[in-house]
Amino acid sequence: MPNYDFRCLACSHEYEERVAFSEREKVACPKCGSKEKQQLFKAGAVKGPVAGSAGTNGSFGCGGSSALGGCGSGTGFT
Repeated sequence: MPNYDFRCLACSHEYEERVAFSEREKVACPKCGSKEKQQLFKAGAVKGPVAGSAGTNGSFGCGGSSALGGCGSGTGFT
């Protein structure tokens, strides 16, 4: 089950709940008990390399220079 972040509309308390997608509406604020809430969308931590991002060796994507097209694509010009 995923974690969801919420903000209570009654008391503004922000909280996180681990709940099934179909059960999100049943979640109540742990501080005041209200079920009136707004789901928050926060950026999470990314683990491991992200496609197209600089790696630890300074390369991009699959190891080629981004200025030259990378991945053995020649000059990067078509």
